[in-house]
Amino acid sequence: PIISWYLDGNPVINSERINTTDNGTLVIHDLDKNTDQGLYTCVASSRSGKATWSAYLRLEPPTNPNINFFRAPEASAFPSAPGKPQIVNVTDNSISISWLPSIKSGASDINGYLIEVFSTDMAKGWIPIPYKISSTSYTFSPVTSDIAYTFIVRAENDQGVGIPSLMSDPVTIGRDINHGEDINLSEAQATLSSGSVVNLLEANASDSTSVRLVWEIVNGQYVEGFYIYSKNVNSNGTYKTLTVLHGGGASACTINGLDKYTEYEFFLVPFYKTIEGRPSNSRTAKTLEDVPSAAPINMEAVLLNTSAVYLKWEPPTNHSLNGKLKNYHIIIRGYDVHNMSKVLTNMTVDGDSPKLLLANLSAGVTYSVSIAASTRVGIGPFSVPSILRLDPLTKRLDQ
Repeated sequence: PIISWYLDGNPVINSERINTTDNGTLVIHDLDKNTDQGLYTCVASSRSGKATWSAYLRLEPPTNPNINFFRAPEASAFPSAPGKPQIVNVTDNSISISWLPSIKSGASDINGYLIEVFSTDMAKGWIPIPYKISSTSYTFSPVTSDIAYTFIVRAENDQGVGIPSLMSDPVTIGRDINHGEDINLSEAQATLSSGSVVNLLEANASDSTSVRLVWEIVNGQYVEGFYIYSKNVNSNGTYKTLTVLHGGGASACTINGLDKYTEYEFFLVPFYKTIEGRPSNSRTAKTLEDVPSAAPINMEAVLLNTSAVYLKWEPPTNHSLNGKLKNYHIIIRGYDVHNMSKVLTNMTVDGDSPKLLLANLSAGVTYSVSIAASTRVGIGPFSVPSILRLDPLTKRLDQ
């Protein structure tokens, strides 16, 4: 779709302060009450139609005693998407749908569901049902013959409305329906949403980027495969999914491409055709340690006297450390008048002490310092050499 933004009905123009990202997000820097306050409307349009959503942005100084300011909830505070809406019954003047509840309720209990419907005769795009649904089923009416209808569902909690479900399959009133298939889908819906279908038995790290899952199928009558959900436990990001077909009696899978030395949560959702079942229990596993993928950063050199320099630095970022920091490895090189280097010393310091005193330095000699971090697995890359030289005339440190 094409994403367009409007402020009080006028198109938002990109500038040095305002820009729209590739995914359609509007970003405004250095907010100005005189120019940025107002009603914002986002319009997503395609050949199939358009959909809009509006919200009012009010700007007030944080010192205003008449306003109760609060931090916007994190994405994880909202409910996850409900299951894909399933068409469970169609009559001449109504369509009945049902869906599985959201897997994650967020920071508070789910208090209802919001439904939107799109049809090929609606010029306004997606139309919200004007009230909240407390159950996981709904009958939409009236409907018109030879018109295709599609539904999405969102869950709501005290923090707000979560992301939408997948779109239902379009259903057209007046078209022949395969009632035999509908019966199978209804039975599958009942089987997969009641009781335990699959138990996740094990989640064990295979190496620094993969985890092997083992599960047991309790009732496989209506199981074509599984959606495997994985998420970094310490991240606010969304779940990633992998589809595994049940053909051949699959009961294990290795999840690759994970971050190193990172704890993940896993669970399975069985499916049959378009029907998703009750999620399995969840298990966590932490990928194994590896060598750091980046060097220490922000090295500083402080001249103490005419022959000594104090060095300090910071460890690699947590994302690139890939394990528990064990040691730092420092290589000091000296350069002669022909710019030929020679290793003067190769030392190791404890990972809790990112500092080093270099003594007995000679004025006029050029030195280089490279530092690497290590975990229990091994040593990571060395930093780009930092050049040090004590000027024999000024007695100052050149870097």
